[in-house]
Amino acid sequence: MVSVLLCTIDRYDITTQCVGPSLACCGEEYELLCVDNGSSDRRVVDYIQTLKPVYHSLNKVNEGYAKMMNQMLLRAEGEFLCVIDNDILLPEDWLMYLVRANKAIPESGVSGIHCLGEIPLTEVRNGVSICPLQHPLGIKFFSRRLLNRIGYFDEEFNPYGHEDIAYHLRAQCAGCINYYVRLGAKHMGEVGSVSPEYDEMKRASAERGHALLQMRAGKAYNGQVYTPAPQLK
Repeated sequence: MVSVLLCTIDRYDITTQCVGPSLACCGEEYELLCVDNGSSDRRVVDYIQTLKPVYHSLNKVNEGYAKMMNQMLLRAEGEFLCVIDNDILLPEDWLMYLVRANKAIPESGVSGIHCLGEIPLTEVRNGVSICPLQHPLGIKFFSRRLLNRIGYFDEEFNPYGHEDIAYHLRAQCAGCINYYVRLGAKHMGEVGSVSPEYDEMKRASAERGHALLQMRAGKAYNGQVYTPAPQLK
């Protein structure tokens, strides 16, 4: 079984266009876990309930990406973990292909599905066509074996910025390969400013995250890749 992890914060129309249809065509058994990071639109919360999540936490404020991911990882029970975005519409049997590739490639790290522009050049490993890439964008798929090996998301990157890149680097330092499977998805989210306040938060957090990433890459990721599980509230 796969544990599918989803974060929501408003954007009701995009969420309904992408999440339900993507799960309906995934081609694999899954459990859904969701954290709502402070939506002001109650319709988003009500919609996720129709998808029957096994865990649905309603945070009063935006707790940050890494903390939200860890909140779900600590409760997930699947052999595989898959983080999806609520603005990406995924193709038929997408989850089945991710599981198949991970099982075929023992050194799998974090994999994903390409959702922006042309699909990169591929290579064949153990009979599976993949696009090796240091930092696959969009959804993140990995095994519980990798979680046990490198641990949880680094919450020092909160509220936003480079925590996913840091996870990719840790996987590589552990001797794993990150890649896209040979599938394309459709990015439905709007591009542009949400609000001046949000843009400033994102800019400042990403700037701090970049500095933290450089420090981690230079020191902590040289053989020390495990991030312990945070304490549950």
